[in-house]
Amino acid sequence: MNWAFVLTTLSVVAVSLSALIAAVPPAAPVVQFAGGNGKIAFASDRDGNYEIYVTNADGTNPIRLTMNQAEDFDPAWSPDGTKLAFVSDRDGNQEIYVMNADGSNQTRLTSNSAGEFDPTWSPDGSKLAFTSDRDSNEEIYVMSATGGGQTNLTQNEANDAFPAWSPDGAKLAFTSDRDIDFEIYLMGADGGNQTNVSRNDADDAFPAWSPDGAQLAFASDRNGRYEIYLMNADGGNQMRLSGSSREETVPAWSPDGTKLVFMAGDLVGGQIINNDIFVISAAGSGRTNITNNSADDIYPDWQRLAATPTPTPASVQFSQAAYSFSEGAGSALITVTRTGNTSGTATVNYMTIDDPAAIRCDTVNGTAYARCDYATTVDTLRFAAGEMLKTFAISLINDAHVEGNETFQIRLSEPAGATLGTQNSATVIITDNDTAGAANPILTTPFFVRQHYLDFLSREPEATEPWSAILNGCPNPFNTDPNSGSAGCDRILVSSSFFGSPEFRLKGFYVFTFYRVAFDRLAEYSEIVADMRAVTGQTPADTSARRAAFPVAFTQRAEFRQRFDALADTAFVAALLDRYGLQSVTTPDPANPEGDAKVTLTRADLVSRLGSGALTRAQVLRAVVESDEVSAVEFNRAFVAMQYYGYLRRTPDQGGFNDWLDAIGRRGESPRVMVDGFMNSQEYRLRFGQP
Repeated sequence: MNWAFVLTTLSVVAVSLSALIAAVPPAAPVVQFAGGNGKIAFASDRDGNYEIYVTNADGTNPIRLTMNQAEDFDPAWSPDGTKLAFVSDRDGNQEIYVMNADGSNQTRLTSNSAGEFDPTWSPDGSKLAFTSDRDSNEEIYVMSATGGGQTNLTQNEANDAFPAWSPDGAKLAFTSDRDIDFEIYLMGADGGNQTNVSRNDADDAFPAWSPDGAQLAFASDRNGRYEIYLMNADGGNQMRLSGSSREETVPAWSPDGTKLVFMAGDLVGGQIINNDIFVISAAGSGRTNITNNSADDIYPDWQRLAATPTPTPASVQFSQAAYSFSEGAGSALITVTRTGNTSGTATVNYMTIDDPAAIRCDTVNGTAYARCDYATTVDTLRFAAGEMLKTFAISLINDAHVEGNETFQIRLSEPAGATLGTQNSATVIITDNDTAGAANPILTTPFFVRQHYLDFLSREPEATEPWSAILNGCPNPFNTDPNSGSAGCDRILVSSSFFGSPEFRLKGFYVFTFYRVAFDRLAEYSEIVADMRAVTGQTPADTSARRAAFPVAFTQRAEFRQRFDALADTAFVAALLDRYGLQSVTTPDPANPEGDAKVTLTRADLVSRLGSGALTRAQVLRAVVESDEVSAVEFNRAFVAMQYYGYLRRTPDQGGFNDWLDAIGRRGESPRVMVDGFMNSQEYRLRFGQP
């Protein structure tokens, strides 16, 4: 069948249009195709025979897709815009073919001695409807997108052609001359309920559904020549959209529903020739010739660009609601998953939710306590681009108490580059592995050394830690006599060495002094154990970065802001220094506080640099905290307080704290006496087993 047809005008059978419309089943909800307006496909004989071309929507950059001596025409875009169905007579008669959007993989779908025309895709891309004259007249057929299951839907003695699938897939519009002239009909996708909806004395043809399924565009010659019309899907509200001196046919909608493309040519000898491709707005304005070629450009169709999926926002959550580990496992390995858009980076904080009660560790109540059963864990997970899983470890304490299974909670918070999933908290179950009468593990060297790393340095020991070898080589590691030869290698010396280590000064002493300088108080155990963990990095560089971040975060705490935000710079500096009676401090250079160089800064220097913006309040606070003068004053306080924080895992009681501070200060007692008192106390040993 040639795309042009004989123009006929005959009388119309008087049938009630409302009755016919009522026979059409209600439409299913319209599912609109999400996406943008892509290229316009069309056929052109500009290279001597009809070939399939694509062009930008404004007519620029036309590209030939088929290169064949036969006639290739009538292109139809697949719903996802990746394929084109078209008609070709390259195998002797006109058949339906399909190819990729770039012209590759051209494949024949029909194989019939008759002619096949007018392919159109079902909205889900699984089927094609088309016209065939295999039954001696033109009928509407449907087949699978691979050419199988070819079925006649119309089965009528008249000519039925130009099928168009509704966006919801429930109906097909088509052209038929069964009522003498050409009219627009609707039928169900199975061929049922075939109904005339245009009902006009003229010829109406080439139906095209709007993307929302509410309207049909079509061509009609009711005003003497073919022009583009619109009507509601039920045939109502028919109105002319375009008009010119040329014959306008074969409309197709832009995928966004704002425009139509059509062809317009000259009527010569009963056929429309010398067509160009035009674009017009859905309101009828802006009519533009986009091909403007002396050749014949026909059968336009507008590509639907698949919508760029809105990436599912990244979400982080625990991999499961509960984790179970034996207390002898050493650590609980927790997995956090990231789903959705993982193309960027993301961070999320995690923490153990610790019960602060200073409870005896042999208490049996089903609750796990940080001072008894696991190590407080506070840190940040950092997802690199593409990473979907991260893990962190919570150190478990393998005590000797028969206590049954115990649980504690973990939580995710403060995500960046992601949102929290619903599973942002989880339960950790520690299963008991103890039997009555087991020895206290603190009496063994491996347990003793590991526990010191956890309690005083907030981390697991490295494989090359030196302390086990020192204790194993000591004649009497349990020695308490300062005059014994074992005093140079016993547990008291090893334990004291943790407090005196450079690493402890970078962590425990560092965060302890912030509370003294800013708030003139001791840190609560829950505060300092979290802060020590916060400044513990995986590498020296990581620790330095965390130490730099700590004063910034500290100065944003509510207690700090309530005390200092209202103070002018001079009053702020005075509040920090007056407590120690200082007029200046000798401190690491604020420009490089992790370096070895020190500078002396007077009150005036600090105030001036605050005023000029050279220093922030966080930097001034850190300079005072790390000054030689403040460190000397706070050293003994930190030493005593850490006995409580480290050994006993609780906030110091003021009376005991003052007594020990007086003992190693005014009374001049050896620090060995205090370390011995805490390390060999029943309270400390009871954390792990019977004393």
